[in-house]
Amino acid sequence: MPAELPGFYFDQERNRYFKVQPHHVAAEGTGYSQQAVERAQEEQARIRNETENRQRRLNATIQRAPILQRPLIRGLSLQREVMADQRRFMGTRASLWADGLEQRKFVALDEHITHLVRDQATKTVCFVTDNYKLQPSRYPAFAYTPLAKDSEDEKHYHVQSMRYRAESPASSFCLSPCRVLISTTFGGTAGHFPLAFPTLVVSHLAPADQFLSGLEKWGKSPPDSRSRYLTKFDEGPVVGLKFRADCTLWASAAGPQTDDLVVAIAIDDSISQYRGPDLEFDCMGPLGSQSDALSVDYQNHNVILSGYRNGLVRLWDTRSRASTIRLQHPSSVAHVRAMTGHRIAVAGLSNQLCVYDLRHTKEHTEGIVTKPFLRFSEHKNMATVRPQLGFDVHQNLVAAATDDNSFHIFDTASGQALPIGGSCEWRGSLEGPARCIEFVDDDGGWGDGLRLLVAHGNRIDEWAW
Repeated sequence: MPAELPGFYFDQERNRYFKVQPHHVAAEGTGYSQQAVERAQEEQARIRNETENRQRRLNATIQRAPILQRPLIRGLSLQREVMADQRRFMGTRASLWADGLEQRKFVALDEHITHLVRDQATKTVCFVTDNYKLQPSRYPAFAYTPLAKDSEDEKHYHVQSMRYRAESPASSFCLSPCRVLISTTFGGTAGHFPLAFPTLVVSHLAPADQFLSGLEKWGKSPPDSRSRYLTKFDEGPVVGLKFRADCTLWASAAGPQTDDLVVAIAIDDSISQYRGPDLEFDCMGPLGSQSDALSVDYQNHNVILSGYRNGLVRLWDTRSRASTIRLQHPSSVAHVRAMTGHRIAVAGLSNQLCVYDLRHTKEHTEGIVTKPFLRFSEHKNMATVRPQLGFDVHQNLVAAATDDNSFHIFDTASGQALPIGGSCEWRGSLEGPARCIEFVDDDGGWGDGLRLLVAHGNRIDEWAW
């Protein structure tokens, strides 16, 4: 800064001194009158004070650690420190998880995949295809198991043909907590079979440690000696029940029991429950729906959810053999699933995807649609019924396929659709309809352990971090 000379003003822009003149002597518009110089000096002092205050605040501010720049952690720590509302915290966590998802090809086949489930104990994905073959394959199922990183196999995975056999297309495919595969078939004319009866089939899987041990030896052995180590994935007993030809098995669900096999199946307009490894009939209900039961799920050990073609949703307590609650969805029900707490998710036609809170839901009145707790307007499905579109829930998340070759992830904590894969798109784009969607949670967290499997066409994609 140049030295100050009495009676002179230094103009930094012009880099020279100018004589300060009295206001009444200075020419009009000049910047070197006494008053103009005083105003300039005041402005410089104000800017200098603001700069010093800004630097002082910056020095007193605690700097964020580099780890807080990670997507799942960014924005969460401060909310926890100030005791933010739990619903808002859950919504933020879910949106950050969905934002970091990336699409990866998991497996591709020559046939279209119609159903899939994942065995968490062995990390094996089981899927059914729509390719009809002559005996003994018929409608085949496969087990896809990733191999250890030190395996000598170039593919790093193993695909095994399962013992599962179906004479007609599968209408449902699920896995019980006690590791038993449950499947129902539609029946009817299928390929070279003049008549295929609707069938309920359960396949007991091999013990997880035995199967993984054999698979590890298989992956490290020379190709010519591998076969003696491998265990059939579903080598346990297979039990089947055939039903009369004029009925339809629409859906099935496995009970939450981990020590006993409990199965509920939707048969025409009713629900039947079977128990034990030999599928002994337990009970049937609820009656009087006068419409096909298209979906079924367990809310807990004793209460079964069922959704119907006429939009009715019923909760049936198997202990009392009575329907405890009846709800009316705005459209035909394609999927009904129990969520955490007292909520249920119902997906139907006419773009209707709703969440109902059973604590605040009034008893169904004939002809009156039940008011939902949440309704997701982004969901698109005008007329496609199950099992043509996938649907799954996990904690507060709902994943639903649409009829425009995409899928959405909704968060019931925030009541919003989540942007997927680091873009502003609120949907995941696919090459065909997503017939199967399943959340995969290996560690109960929101990082690498939580993924989404999506089957569309002849491939399965993994949406993961």
